[in-house]
Amino acid sequence: MLVAALLLGQIVASPLQRATLPNGARVSVEGTGSGDAVVVLAVGAGAAPDTPETHGFRHLWEHLVAKRIGPGIEAAGGRLIAETTRDATFFTILIDPDKLSVAWESVSRVAAGLPLGPGEVEREVGIIGHEYALRSEYDKASAEAWAVYGDRGLDGYGPEGTIKGADADALLRLHERSMVGSNIALAAVGDFDTGSALASARSALQGIREGEARFQPRPVAEGEGRSRTGRAAWTAAPSIEEPAGLALLGVGLVLAQDGSGGLVVMPSPTAGMVTVATASLMKPVAEADRPLVRQRARNLAARYWQRLATDQVELAKARALWGLAGRSFNPMERAAWAERLDDSLLDEAIGRWNLAIEGGSR
Repeated sequence: MLVAALLLGQIVASPLQRATLPNGARVSVEGTGSGDAVVVLAVGAGAAPDTPETHGFRHLWEHLVAKRIGPGIEAAGGRLIAETTRDATFFTILIDPDKLSVAWESVSRVAAGLPLGPGEVEREVGIIGHEYALRSEYDKASAEAWAVYGDRGLDGYGPEGTIKGADADALLRLHERSMVGSNIALAAVGDFDTGSALASARSALQGIREGEARFQPRPVAEGEGRSRTGRAAWTAAPSIEEPAGLALLGVGLVLAQDGSGGLVVMPSPTAGMVTVATASLMKPVAEADRPLVRQRARNLAARYWQRLATDQVELAKARALWGLAGRSFNPMERAAWAERLDDSLLDEAIGRWNLAIEGGSR
């Protein structure tokens, strides 16, 4: 995502309610008093992680599920956004609060199964082929940066060749393995009664069976450098929530803003963070510019976390992702930390970004 400019909205939240269902699924609901309703169903990669042989199957599965629930959501005046990342597949539903029942019905349909008609998988593989042709430079750069996570460095897209090897049986097996309670989190944010929303979420997810996710992403090691093709400069830290990761994020935001480049931030509550940018559009920070870059980095890192707290879609997605990891999400606390980052951490982050842009590493 492009984050050179961060626009802040305002959410006045009613008490946040959380629950872990008997099947292990985690739910959070938060009323805002205004705006549309946002419901995010996050299905973790934990129960069915990609392998070199199945790389991209989750992306294909996302398309098939979206085709099943999308028309009903759109008919009710809502919108479905489906996306697959390394940690999870997200189904984000934006809808009028008066039609929130459509969102719960859509979640129930995902939980119920994945009926596939003759030739349906093959047709969707063709659509993904067209999608590949439209990928932006930022998409390509971010895909190259996944390698720093280890675990074979598999991005959320998958190569066309592997996806073309998928069949209906493989997709049905993936659905069955993925739809277990410990691999599911749901977050809802918007103008609704939280007690009623929590009850509806429980009902929508009750058909999901119990089960344990068998995989957790390996923590990312610190590092920096250029991607294999040189398209992207990247930095990595074990956590986006700790000061060192916040400093890398803030400096990266400054560099992207100054270079009119794209900065992709890939936060993960289970595997740290990676920031990546279009290297050709970025310049190293000069010694004389460090004081100004440090202050701007504090401000932009704080605004990044404030945005996660105030944009309803981003807030719901983050709550779902952190829910998958069984962790609470405290964006305003992280924003306050960012505002207090000390000079030494920011200078280290500047040095690491300079190395990455110049194609070096420690």
